[in-house]
Amino acid sequence: MAYYKNGGNLVFKADAFLFDLDGTLINSLAVIKRVWSQWALDHGLDSELVVANCHGRRSIDTIKMFAPHLPLPQANFEFIDREASDTEGLFALPGAIDFLESLPHDRWAIVTSCTAKLARVRMEYLNIPIPKVIIRGEDVVLGKPDPQGYLLAAQKLGFLPQNCLVFEDADAGVEAGQRAGMNVVTVTATNAHAERGDAFISDYRSVRLLQSSPLAIEILK
Repeated sequence: MAYYKNGGNLVFKADAFLFDLDGTLINSLAVIKRVWSQWALDHGLDSELVVANCHGRRSIDTIKMFAPHLPLPQANFEFIDREASDTEGLFALPGAIDFLESLPHDRWAIVTSCTAKLARVRMEYLNIPIPKVIIRGEDVVLGKPDPQGYLLAAQKLGFLPQNCLVFEDADAGVEAGQRAGMNVVTVTATNAHAERGDAFISDYRSVRLLQSSPLAIEILK
């Protein structure tokens, strides 16, 4: 993918834009910390360790990591029900909805580790625009940091992976995008210590779509 500097700004040309959901388009840190901490306490686990390692991963993969003795998929269903019922403290990142609405409908997708139920609840609660393509946790065999989700999104949109630009926040997601051969813009609103990525933004107030062919976005300094 071509990108270049325009003064102090960075411009990325891309055929399509692929977005993670939690931490990238919405801030769900309060909910994630609350539900994973309680789950860890319920199972006699270190809540800080669990919370530190759940970001960007499918819940079923986190459960396998910390409590492999629990019956699956039942344990994951129970966790998702708990997580989906908690919306306190959820909010869209500044500028995210306006930026998504500026993109052509068939040129962007969401690639999330959430299940279909959880993604639907959060997107409806916050009025997040619905793209043509959504890849959810149960749509892939391997979750992030495996690149499968991003590769599938590119395929469904009909574009080459190397011509897609990823927006991510968590290390697992950034790695997934990079392993898919895509450039990654790292969103730091919920991960101030993020170090991996080709560019960094705090939120979407510093990003704008350029009306050009091919499509391009400019990240304002």
